[in-house]
Amino acid sequence: ALVQSVQAEQLPTQLFLRHSARPPVAAALHAAMATPVLLVTDRADHGLAIAEELELWAPKAARLIFPEPNPLFYEQAAWGDTTRRERLLVLTTLASYHIPGTVLPETPPLIIASARALMTRSMPRREFLKNSRTLQRGQIARQEDYLRNWLRLGYSVVNTVIAPGQVARRGGILDVWPHAEAFPHRLEFFGDEIETIRRFDPATQRTLSNSGSPPSSSRARAQQPEARRILVTPAREYLLPSNLSTGNSEGTGLQSLSGLAETFSEFDIPRLHRQPASLLDYLPENTLILIDEFQALEDIVAEIEEQAVKLRQNLVANHTLAADFPIPYLTWDELRDSFERHRTLELGPSGASEGEEIGTIENHEVNRLLSLAERFQAGPRFAGRLKPAMDHILQEAQAGRLITVISRQAARLHELWIEQMQMVPANSLQSTPNFVEGSLSEGWVFQPTSGPTINLLSDGELFGWRRPKPRFRRSERYAIAAEDPEASYSDLRAGDYVVHVDHGIGRYSGLVQRTVDKLEREYLQIEYADDAQLFVPVHQV
Repeated sequence: ALVQSVQAEQLPTQLFLRHSARPPVAAALHAAMATPVLLVTDRADHGLAIAEELELWAPKAARLIFPEPNPLFYEQAAWGDTTRRERLLVLTTLASYHIPGTVLPETPPLIIASARALMTRSMPRREFLKNSRTLQRGQIARQEDYLRNWLRLGYSVVNTVIAPGQVARRGGILDVWPHAEAFPHRLEFFGDEIETIRRFDPATQRTLSNSGSPPSSSRARAQQPEARRILVTPAREYLLPSNLSTGNSEGTGLQSLSGLAETFSEFDIPRLHRQPASLLDYLPENTLILIDEFQALEDIVAEIEEQAVKLRQNLVANHTLAADFPIPYLTWDELRDSFERHRTLELGPSGASEGEEIGTIENHEVNRLLSLAERFQAGPRFAGRLKPAMDHILQEAQAGRLITVISRQAARLHELWIEQMQMVPANSLQSTPNFVEGSLSEGWVFQPTSGPTINLLSDGELFGWRRPKPRFRRSERYAIAAEDPEASYSDLRAGDYVVHVDHGIGRYSGLVQRTVDKLEREYLQIEYADDAQLFVPVHQV
Protein backbone atom coordinates (compact mmCIF):
# COMPACT_ATOMS: atom_id res chain seq x y z
CA ALA A 1 0.00 0.00 0.00
CA LEU A 2 2.79 2.42 0.86
CA VAL A 3 4.76 1.81 -2.35
CA GLN A 4 1.58 2.15 -4.41
CA SER A 5 0.76 5.43 -2.69
CA VAL A 6 4.29 6.79 -3.30
CA GLN A 7 4.27 5.73 -6.96
CA ALA A 8 0.86 7.32 -7.44
CA GLU A 9 2.16 10.48 -5.71
CA GLN A 10 -0.60 10.17 -3.11
CA LEU A 11 1.78 10.40 -0.20
CA PRO A 12 0.82 10.71 3.43
CA THR A 13 2.90 13.21 5.36
CA GLN A 14 3.72 10.88 8.29
CA LEU A 15 4.14 7.14 8.88
CA PHE A 16 4.37 7.13 12.70
CA LEU A 17 7.04 4.38 12.64
CA ARG A 18 9.00 3.44 15.74
CA HIS A 19 12.74 4.21 15.40
CA SER A 20 13.83 0.61 14.88
CA ALA A 21 11.36 0.16 12.00
CA ARG A 22 12.56 3.17 9.99
CA PRO A 23 15.77 1.71 8.45
CA PRO A 24 14.05 -1.45 7.09
CA VAL A 25 11.13 0.56 5.72
CA ALA A 26 13.55 3.05 4.10
CA ALA A 27 15.50 0.17 2.55
CA ALA A 28 12.30 -1.47 1.29
CA LEU A 29 11.12 1.79 -0.29
CA HIS A 30 14.50 2.30 -1.96
CA ALA A 31 14.47 -1.22 -3.40
CA ALA A 32 10.85 -1.00 -4.58
CA MET A 33 11.02 2.49 -6.07
CA ALA A 34 14.33 2.09 -7.96
CA THR A 35 14.87 5.86 -7.68
CA PRO A 36 17.32 7.99 -5.67
CA VAL A 37 16.32 8.31 -2.02
CA LEU A 38 17.46 11.05 0.36
CA LEU A 39 17.04 10.29 4.06
CA VAL A 40 17.23 13.43 6.21
CA THR A 41 17.99 13.37 9.94
CA ASP A 42 18.23 16.16 12.47
CA ARG A 43 21.79 15.41 13.64
CA ALA A 44 24.82 13.83 12.01
CA ASP A 45 25.18 11.11 14.66
CA HIS A 46 21.59 10.00 14.05
CA GLY A 47 22.35 9.80 10.33
CA LEU A 48 25.45 7.69 10.93
CA ALA A 49 23.49 5.30 13.15
CA ILE A 50 20.85 4.82 10.45
CA ALA A 51 23.54 4.45 7.78
CA GLU A 52 25.21 1.63 9.70
CA GLU A 53 21.90 -0.19 10.17
CA LEU A 54 21.19 0.19 6.45
CA GLU A 55 24.29 -1.93 5.82
CA LEU A 56 22.18 -4.84 7.06
CA TRP A 57 18.89 -3.82 5.45
CA ALA A 58 20.24 -2.63 2.09
CA PRO A 59 23.63 -4.36 1.60
CA LYS A 60 23.63 -3.95 -2.19
CA ALA A 61 22.42 -0.36 -2.26
CA ALA A 62 24.78 2.50 -3.11
CA ARG A 63 24.73 4.05 0.36
CA LEU A 64 26.29 7.51 0.50
CA ILE A 65 26.69 9.90 3.42
CA PHE A 66 26.55 13.63 2.70
CA PRO A 67 28.57 14.98 5.64
CA GLU A 68 28.29 18.35 7.29
CA PRO A 69 31.41 20.54 7.47
CA ASN A 70 33.14 20.87 10.85
CA PRO A 71 33.30 24.70 11.02
CA LEU A 72 30.29 26.64 12.23
CA PHE A 73 28.56 28.99 9.81
CA TYR A 74 30.64 32.19 9.50
CA GLU A 75 33.66 30.41 11.01
CA GLN A 76 36.66 30.65 8.70
CA ALA A 77 38.21 27.20 9.06
CA ALA A 78 39.11 24.28 6.82
CA TRP A 79 36.47 21.71 5.94
CA GLY A 80 38.83 18.75 5.78
CA ASP A 81 39.70 16.49 2.85
CA THR A 82 37.36 13.66 3.85
CA THR A 83 34.37 15.99 4.12
CA ARG A 84 35.15 17.53 0.74
CA ARG A 85 35.51 14.16 -0.99
CA GLU A 86 32.37 12.60 0.47
CA ARG A 87 30.23 15.64 -0.33
CA LEU A 88 31.59 15.87 -3.88
CA LEU A 89 31.00 12.16 -4.43
CA VAL A 90 27.31 12.68 -3.64
CA LEU A 91 27.02 15.82 -5.79
CA THR A 92 28.78 14.13 -8.70
CA THR A 93 26.59 11.03 -8.43
CA LEU A 94 23.45 13.18 -8.55
CA ALA A 95 24.85 15.40 -11.31
CA SER A 96 25.15 12.35 -13.56
CA TYR A 97 21.33 12.28 -13.73
CA HIS A 98 21.40 15.71 -15.38
CA ILE A 99 24.29 15.26 -17.87
CA PRO A 100 23.15 13.81 -21.22
CA GLY A 101 25.01 10.69 -22.28
CA THR A 102 26.41 9.99 -18.82
CA VAL A 103 26.18 6.40 -17.59
CA LEU A 104 23.88 6.35 -14.57
CA PRO A 105 24.72 4.33 -11.44
CA GLU A 106 23.57 0.71 -11.62
CA THR A 107 21.80 1.16 -8.30
CA PRO A 108 20.19 4.54 -7.51
CA PRO A 109 21.92 6.12 -4.51
CA LEU A 110 20.54 6.00 -0.98
CA ILE A 111 21.85 9.23 0.56
CA ILE A 112 21.85 10.14 4.26
CA ALA A 113 22.22 13.79 5.24
CA SER A 114 21.81 15.82 8.43
CA ALA A 115 20.10 19.18 8.81
CA ARG A 116 23.33 21.19 8.78
CA ALA A 117 24.63 19.27 5.77
CA LEU A 118 21.52 20.35 3.85
CA MET A 119 21.70 23.91 5.12
CA THR A 120 25.30 24.38 3.96
CA ARG A 121 25.45 26.31 0.70
CA SER A 122 27.15 24.76 -2.30
CA MET A 123 27.92 25.53 -5.91
CA PRO A 124 24.69 26.00 -7.92
CA ARG A 125 23.83 22.91 -9.94
CA ARG A 126 23.92 24.85 -13.21
CA GLU A 127 27.52 25.90 -12.57
CA PHE A 128 28.52 22.38 -11.55
CA LEU A 129 27.06 20.88 -14.72
CA LYS A 130 28.47 23.60 -16.98
CA ASN A 131 31.96 22.91 -15.67
CA SER A 132 31.76 19.11 -15.94
CA ARG A 133 33.48 17.69 -19.02
CA THR A 134 33.53 14.28 -20.64
CA LEU A 135 36.96 13.46 -22.06
CA GLN A 136 37.47 10.68 -24.58
CA ARG A 137 40.10 9.34 -26.91
CA GLY A 138 40.70 11.46 -29.97
CA GLN A 139 39.84 14.80 -28.38
CA ILE A 140 42.15 17.69 -29.24
CA ALA A 141 43.30 20.15 -26.58
CA ARG A 142 46.55 21.46 -25.17
CA GLN A 143 47.67 19.99 -21.87
CA GLU A 144 48.14 23.48 -20.42
CA ASP A 145 44.48 24.25 -21.16
CA TYR A 146 43.38 21.13 -19.29
CA LEU A 147 45.61 21.98 -16.33
CA ARG A 148 44.43 25.60 -16.14
CA ASN A 149 40.80 24.55 -16.24
CA TRP A 150 41.31 21.84 -13.62
CA LEU A 151 43.05 24.29 -11.31
CA ARG A 152 40.02 26.55 -11.53
CA LEU A 153 37.80 23.55 -10.75
CA GLY A 154 39.73 22.87 -7.56
CA TYR A 155 42.22 20.16 -8.53
CA SER A 156 45.62 20.40 -6.91
CA VAL A 157 48.79 19.85 -8.96
CA VAL A 158 51.05 17.24 -7.35
CA ASN A 159 54.04 15.13 -8.32
CA THR A 160 52.14 11.86 -7.83
CA VAL A 161 48.36 11.38 -7.88
CA ILE A 162 47.40 9.43 -4.76
CA ALA A 163 43.94 10.82 -3.88
CA PRO A 164 40.79 12.15 -5.60
CA GLY A 165 41.01 15.79 -6.63
CA GLN A 166 44.66 15.66 -7.75
CA VAL A 167 46.40 16.01 -11.12
CA ALA A 168 49.99 15.40 -12.19
CA ARG A 169 51.88 16.04 -15.42
CA ARG A 170 54.88 14.18 -16.77
CA GLY A 171 55.85 14.96 -20.34
CA GLY A 172 53.04 13.80 -22.62
CA ILE A 173 51.04 12.26 -19.77
CA LEU A 174 48.39 13.76 -17.54
CA ASP A 175 47.19 11.87 -14.45
CA VAL A 176 43.86 12.96 -12.98
CA TRP A 177 41.57 11.53 -10.30
CA PRO A 178 38.00 12.92 -10.56
CA HIS A 179 35.63 12.38 -7.66
CA ALA A 180 33.25 10.47 -9.92
CA GLU A 181 35.82 7.73 -10.52
CA ALA A 182 36.86 4.84 -8.30
CA PHE A 183 40.43 4.95 -9.69
CA PRO A 184 42.69 7.67 -11.12
CA HIS A 185 43.13 7.89 -14.88
CA ARG A 186 46.20 8.37 -17.04
CA LEU A 187 45.78 10.39 -20.25
CA GLU A 188 48.52 9.79 -22.81
CA PHE A 189 48.85 12.45 -25.50
CA PHE A 190 50.16 12.34 -29.04
CA GLY A 191 50.78 16.01 -29.62
CA ASP A 192 47.55 17.67 -28.50
CA GLU A 193 45.38 14.58 -29.04
CA ILE A 194 44.31 12.21 -26.28
CA GLU A 195 45.65 8.89 -27.53
CA THR A 196 44.74 6.58 -24.62
CA ILE A 197 42.88 6.76 -21.30
CA ARG A 198 43.87 4.12 -18.75
CA ARG A 199 42.99 3.49 -15.13
CA PHE A 200 45.88 2.94 -12.75
CA ASP A 201 46.49 1.83 -9.18
CA PRO A 202 47.38 4.83 -6.97
CA ALA A 203 49.49 2.62 -4.69
CA THR A 204 51.76 1.23 -7.41
CA GLN A 205 51.21 3.93 -10.07
CA ARG A 206 50.88 1.11 -12.61
CA THR A 207 48.08 0.53 -15.10
CA LEU A 208 45.49 -1.89 -13.76
CA SER A 209 45.96 -5.38 -15.18
CA ASN A 210 43.15 -6.99 -17.12
CA SER A 211 42.09 -10.27 -15.56
CA GLY A 212 40.76 -11.52 -18.87
CA SER A 213 37.36 -12.38 -17.43
CA PRO A 214 34.29 -10.20 -18.00
CA PRO A 215 33.52 -7.82 -15.14
CA SER A 216 30.63 -8.85 -12.91
CA SER A 217 30.07 -5.60 -11.04
CA SER A 218 30.44 -1.86 -11.41
CA ARG A 219 33.55 -1.98 -9.20
CA ALA A 220 35.01 -4.74 -11.42
CA ARG A 221 34.29 -2.71 -14.52
CA ALA A 222 35.97 0.30 -12.90
CA GLN A 223 39.11 -1.81 -12.54
CA GLN A 224 39.36 -2.56 -16.26
CA PRO A 225 42.46 -0.75 -17.56
CA GLU A 226 41.02 0.76 -20.74
CA ALA A 227 38.47 3.59 -20.49
CA ARG A 228 36.67 5.03 -23.47
CA ARG A 229 35.75 8.21 -21.67
CA ILE A 230 36.07 9.92 -18.33
CA LEU A 231 33.85 12.49 -16.61
CA VAL A 232 35.82 15.28 -14.96
CA THR A 233 33.72 17.32 -12.53
CA PRO A 234 34.61 20.15 -10.12
CA ALA A 235 36.89 19.06 -7.28
CA ARG A 236 35.41 21.45 -4.73
CA GLU A 237 32.11 23.21 -4.16
CA TYR A 238 33.13 26.57 -5.57
CA LEU A 239 34.80 27.94 -8.68
CA LEU A 240 37.56 30.49 -8.82
CA PRO A 241 36.52 33.74 -10.50
CA SER A 242 37.10 33.50 -14.25
CA ASN A 243 39.10 36.74 -14.21
CA LEU A 244 41.82 34.96 -12.23
CA SER A 245 42.80 33.00 -15.34
CA THR A 246 46.05 34.21 -16.76
CA GLY A 247 46.89 34.50 -20.41
CA ASN A 248 50.27 32.91 -19.86
CA SER A 249 50.04 29.30 -21.01
CA GLU A 250 53.45 28.32 -19.67
CA GLY A 251 54.25 26.77 -16.29
CA THR A 252 54.70 30.14 -14.57
CA GLY A 253 51.09 31.04 -15.44
CA LEU A 254 49.85 27.79 -13.94
CA GLN A 255 51.91 28.38 -10.80
CA SER A 256 50.43 31.87 -10.52
CA LEU A 257 46.88 30.52 -10.82
CA SER A 258 47.66 27.78 -8.30
CA GLY A 259 48.95 30.38 -5.86
CA LEU A 260 45.83 32.51 -6.25
CA ALA A 261 43.67 29.46 -5.63
CA GLU A 262 45.21 29.09 -2.18
CA THR A 263 43.63 32.41 -1.13
CA PHE A 264 40.08 30.98 -1.42
CA SER A 265 38.25 28.32 0.59
CA GLU A 266 34.72 27.03 1.20
CA PHE A 267 34.24 30.07 3.43
CA ASP A 268 33.99 32.08 0.21
CA ILE A 269 31.19 30.00 -1.37
CA PRO A 270 28.43 32.57 -0.68
CA ARG A 271 30.62 35.35 -2.12
CA LEU A 272 31.71 33.39 -5.20
CA HIS A 273 28.22 31.99 -5.90
CA ARG A 274 25.52 34.48 -4.96
CA GLN A 275 22.62 32.16 -5.80
CA PRO A 276 21.78 30.01 -2.73
CA ALA A 277 22.06 26.31 -3.56
CA SER A 278 22.29 23.08 -1.62
CA LEU A 279 22.22 19.31 -2.08
CA LEU A 280 18.45 19.52 -2.61
CA ASP A 281 18.97 21.38 -5.90
CA TYR A 282 20.95 18.43 -7.30
CA LEU A 283 18.20 15.85 -6.72
CA PRO A 284 16.52 14.37 -9.81
CA GLU A 285 12.79 15.09 -10.05
CA ASN A 286 11.79 11.53 -9.15
CA THR A 287 13.82 11.50 -5.92
CA LEU A 288 12.00 10.34 -2.80
CA ILE A 289 12.87 12.36 0.33
CA LEU A 290 12.44 10.54 3.64
CA ILE A 291 12.53 12.71 6.76
CA ASP A 292 13.31 10.91 10.01
CA GLU A 293 11.27 13.31 12.16
CA PHE A 294 9.97 16.58 10.74
CA GLN A 295 9.59 18.48 14.02
CA ALA A 296 13.06 17.47 15.20
CA LEU A 297 14.46 18.65 11.86
CA GLU A 298 12.71 22.02 12.09
CA ASP A 299 13.86 22.48 15.70
CA ILE A 300 17.53 21.77 14.94
CA VAL A 301 17.48 24.09 11.91
CA ALA A 302 16.11 26.88 14.12
CA GLU A 303 18.78 26.15 16.73
CA ILE A 304 21.60 26.20 14.16
CA GLU A 305 20.31 29.42 12.62
CA GLU A 306 20.04 31.11 16.02
CA GLN A 307 23.63 30.12 16.78
CA ALA A 308 24.77 31.44 13.38
CA VAL A 309 23.02 34.79 13.84
CA LYS A 310 24.71 35.32 17.23
CA LEU A 311 28.13 34.43 15.82
CA ARG A 312 27.61 36.79 12.88
CA GLN A 313 26.71 39.66 15.20
CA ASN A 314 29.86 39.10 17.25
CA LEU A 315 32.13 38.87 14.21
CA VAL A 316 30.66 42.00 12.62
CA ALA A 317 31.00 43.88 15.92
CA ASN A 318 34.67 42.81 16.11
CA HIS A 319 35.21 43.88 12.47
CA THR A 320 36.34 40.38 11.51
CA LEU A 321 33.35 39.88 9.17
CA ALA A 322 31.98 42.33 6.65
CA ALA A 323 28.51 43.59 7.50
CA ASP A 324 27.29 42.71 3.99
CA PHE A 325 28.68 39.16 3.99
CA PRO A 326 26.09 36.86 2.36
CA ILE A 327 24.26 34.27 4.47
CA PRO A 328 26.24 30.99 4.12
CA TYR A 329 23.28 28.68 4.73
CA LEU A 330 19.72 28.00 3.61
CA THR A 331 16.95 29.05 5.97
CA TRP A 332 14.14 26.78 7.09
CA ASP A 333 11.72 28.40 4.62
CA GLU A 334 14.11 27.71 1.75
CA LEU A 335 14.58 24.09 2.83
CA ARG A 336 10.84 23.57 3.19
CA ASP A 337 10.21 24.98 -0.28
CA SER A 338 12.77 22.52 -1.66
CA PHE A 339 11.08 19.61 0.13
CA GLU A 340 7.76 20.56 -1.45
CA ARG A 341 9.25 20.24 -4.93
CA HIS A 342 9.86 16.53 -4.34
CA ARG A 343 7.97 13.54 -3.03
CA THR A 344 8.49 13.84 0.72
CA LEU A 345 7.53 11.39 3.44
CA GLU A 346 8.12 11.53 7.20
CA LEU A 347 9.04 8.18 8.75
CA GLY A 348 8.05 9.29 12.27
CA PRO A 349 7.00 10.52 14.67
CA SER A 350 6.82 7.58 17.06
CA GLY A 351 3.65 6.95 19.02
CA ALA A 352 1.43 9.36 17.08
CA SER A 353 -2.27 8.79 17.49
CA GLU A 354 -4.59 7.84 14.67
CA GLY A 355 -6.42 11.09 15.05
CA GLU A 356 -3.44 13.19 13.98
CA GLU A 357 -3.40 14.74 10.54
CA ILE A 358 -1.30 12.61 8.21
CA GLY A 359 -2.19 13.82 4.73
CA THR A 360 -4.91 14.45 2.21
CA ILE A 361 -5.34 10.98 0.70
CA GLU A 362 -8.49 8.89 1.10
CA ASN A 363 -9.44 7.69 4.59
CA HIS A 364 -9.12 4.01 3.78
CA GLU A 365 -5.58 4.62 2.55
CA VAL A 366 -4.82 6.51 5.76
CA ASN A 367 -5.96 3.54 7.81
CA ARG A 368 -3.86 1.14 5.76
CA LEU A 369 -0.75 3.27 6.21
CA LEU A 370 -1.39 3.75 9.91
CA SER A 371 -1.70 0.00 10.26
CA LEU A 372 1.87 -0.30 8.94
CA ALA A 373 3.17 1.48 12.04
CA GLU A 374 0.89 -0.54 14.29
CA ARG A 375 2.19 -3.79 12.81
CA PHE A 376 5.62 -3.05 14.31
CA GLN A 377 5.54 -3.81 18.04
CA ALA A 378 8.23 -4.04 20.71
CA GLY A 379 9.59 -7.52 21.30
CA PRO A 380 10.22 -9.26 24.64
CA ARG A 381 13.33 -8.32 26.62
CA PHE A 382 15.52 -10.82 28.45
CA ALA A 383 18.25 -8.68 30.10
CA GLY A 384 20.97 -11.29 29.59
CA ARG A 385 18.90 -14.30 30.72
CA LEU A 386 19.81 -16.61 27.86
CA LYS A 387 17.79 -19.65 28.96
CA PRO A 388 14.44 -17.82 28.73
CA ALA A 389 15.62 -16.22 25.48
CA MET A 390 16.44 -19.57 23.86
CA ASP A 391 13.12 -21.00 25.13
CA HIS A 392 11.29 -18.08 23.51
CA ILE A 393 13.09 -18.65 20.19
CA LEU A 394 12.15 -22.34 20.36
CA GLN A 395 8.50 -21.57 21.05
CA GLU A 396 8.33 -19.14 18.14
CA ALA A 397 9.96 -21.68 15.79
CA GLN A 398 7.55 -24.39 16.90
CA ALA A 399 4.64 -22.01 16.25
CA GLY A 400 5.87 -21.36 12.71
CA ARG A 401 6.82 -17.74 13.27
CA LEU A 402 9.88 -16.37 11.49
CA ILE A 403 12.79 -15.50 13.80
CA THR A 404 15.97 -13.58 13.03
CA VAL A 405 18.59 -12.87 15.68
CA ILE A 406 20.99 -10.04 14.81
CA SER A 407 23.73 -9.85 17.42
CA ARG A 408 27.42 -9.28 17.96
CA GLN A 409 27.27 -12.66 19.72
CA ALA A 410 25.46 -14.43 16.87
CA ALA A 411 27.99 -17.31 16.69
CA ARG A 412 27.70 -18.09 20.40
CA LEU A 413 23.90 -17.84 20.31
CA HIS A 414 23.83 -20.23 17.37
CA GLU A 415 25.93 -22.68 19.38
CA LEU A 416 23.41 -22.46 22.24
CA TRP A 417 20.60 -23.08 19.77
CA ILE A 418 22.34 -26.22 18.44
CA GLU A 419 22.81 -27.47 22.01
CA GLN A 420 19.13 -26.90 22.74
CA MET A 421 18.05 -28.68 19.57
CA GLN A 422 19.77 -31.87 20.74
CA MET A 423 16.96 -32.21 23.29
CA VAL A 424 14.09 -31.27 20.96
CA PRO A 425 12.59 -33.36 18.14
CA ALA A 426 13.55 -31.77 14.82
CA ASN A 427 10.10 -32.40 13.38
CA SER A 428 8.56 -30.18 16.06
CA LEU A 429 9.87 -27.05 14.36
CA GLN A 430 7.71 -25.17 11.86
CA SER A 431 10.48 -22.63 11.08
CA THR A 432 14.24 -22.30 11.59
CA PRO A 433 15.82 -19.30 13.37
CA ASN A 434 18.37 -17.27 11.44
CA PHE A 435 21.42 -15.98 13.34
CA VAL A 436 23.19 -12.98 11.78
CA GLU A 437 26.37 -11.24 12.95
CA GLY A 438 25.61 -7.55 13.26
CA SER A 439 24.36 -4.75 15.46
CA LEU A 440 21.01 -2.96 15.56
CA SER A 441 19.64 -0.35 17.92
CA GLU A 442 16.53 -2.41 18.65
CA GLY A 443 14.41 -5.27 17.36
CA TRP A 444 10.67 -5.62 16.82
CA VAL A 445 7.79 -8.00 16.15
CA PHE A 446 6.08 -7.45 12.80
CA GLN A 447 2.70 -8.83 11.82
CA PRO A 448 2.27 -8.67 8.00
CA THR A 449 -1.14 -8.53 6.34
CA SER A 450 -0.66 -12.20 5.41
CA GLY A 451 1.80 -14.88 6.42
CA PRO A 452 3.59 -15.63 9.68
CA THR A 453 4.71 -13.09 12.27
CA ILE A 454 8.32 -11.92 11.96
CA ASN A 455 10.40 -11.67 15.14
CA LEU A 456 13.61 -9.64 15.09
CA LEU A 457 15.77 -9.92 18.21
CA SER A 458 18.81 -7.69 18.75
CA ASP A 459 21.37 -7.32 21.54
CA GLY A 460 19.03 -4.75 23.05
CA GLU A 461 16.33 -7.35 23.71
CA LEU A 462 18.72 -10.20 24.52
CA PHE A 463 21.30 -8.45 26.72
CA GLY A 464 20.06 -4.91 27.26
CA TRP A 465 23.09 -3.64 25.35
CA ARG A 466 23.10 -0.30 23.63
CA ARG A 467 24.43 -0.18 20.14
CA PRO A 468 27.97 1.32 19.96
CA LYS A 469 28.12 4.91 18.79
CA PRO A 470 28.78 4.86 15.05
CA ARG A 471 31.98 6.26 13.60
CA PHE A 472 32.36 7.81 10.17
CA ARG A 473 33.87 5.50 7.60
CA ARG A 474 35.26 6.44 4.22
CA SER A 475 33.26 5.40 1.18
CA GLU A 476 34.29 2.11 -0.41
CA ARG A 477 33.76 3.66 -3.84
CA TYR A 478 37.37 4.79 -4.09
CA ALA A 479 40.48 2.71 -4.39
CA ILE A 480 42.66 2.81 -1.30
CA ALA A 481 44.54 6.06 -1.64
CA ALA A 482 48.28 5.58 -1.54
CA GLU A 483 50.49 7.39 0.92
CA ASP A 484 52.95 9.90 -0.42
CA PRO A 485 56.44 8.37 0.17
CA GLU A 486 57.60 11.63 1.72
CA ALA A 487 54.56 12.06 3.97
CA SER A 488 56.24 10.51 7.00
CA TYR A 489 59.02 13.08 7.18
CA SER A 490 57.89 16.00 5.00
CA ASP A 491 56.91 18.06 8.05
CA LEU A 492 60.38 17.77 9.65
CA ARG A 493 62.55 20.87 9.73
CA ALA A 494 66.26 21.14 10.42
CA GLY A 495 66.73 21.48 14.18
CA ASP A 496 63.63 19.44 15.09
CA TYR A 497 64.09 16.81 17.75
CA VAL A 498 63.23 13.23 16.79
CA VAL A 499 63.20 9.85 18.55
CA HIS A 500 64.91 6.88 16.93
CA VAL A 501 63.60 3.47 17.95
CA ASP A 502 67.10 2.25 18.89
CA HIS A 503 69.20 5.35 19.53
CA GLY A 504 66.70 7.63 21.26
CA ILE A 505 66.43 11.42 21.10
CA GLY A 506 68.46 13.18 18.43
CA ARG A 507 68.33 16.38 16.38
CA TYR A 508 67.31 16.21 12.73
CA SER A 509 69.68 18.21 10.52
CA GLY A 510 68.26 17.54 7.04
CA LEU A 511 68.43 15.25 4.01
CA VAL A 512 71.85 14.31 2.64
CA GLN A 513 73.15 12.23 -0.27
CA ARG A 514 75.63 9.47 0.59
CA THR A 515 77.29 6.74 -1.46
CA VAL A 516 77.37 3.29 0.15
CA ASP A 517 78.55 0.20 -1.75
CA LYS A 518 78.71 2.33 -4.91
CA LEU A 519 75.02 3.24 -4.58
CA GLU A 520 74.04 6.84 -3.99
CA ARG A 521 71.02 7.17 -1.74
CA GLU A 522 69.20 9.80 0.28
CA TYR A 523 69.39 9.73 4.07
CA LEU A 524 67.95 11.60 7.04
CA GLN A 525 70.87 12.94 9.06
CA ILE A 526 70.42 12.90 12.86
CA GLU A 527 72.90 14.43 15.30
CA TYR A 528 73.63 13.13 18.81
CA ALA A 529 75.82 14.17 21.72
CA ASP A 530 79.60 14.33 21.28
CA ASP A 531 79.23 15.07 17.54
CA ALA A 532 77.85 11.59 16.84
CA GLN A 533 75.79 11.27 13.65
CA LEU A 534 73.21 8.76 12.41
CA PHE A 535 72.11 8.35 8.77
CA VAL A 536 68.69 6.78 8.24
CA PRO A 537 67.77 5.67 4.68
CA VAL A 538 64.57 7.40 3.59
CA HIS A 539 62.98 4.04 2.72
CA GLN A 540 63.45 2.98 6.35
CA VAL A 541 62.23 6.22 7.88
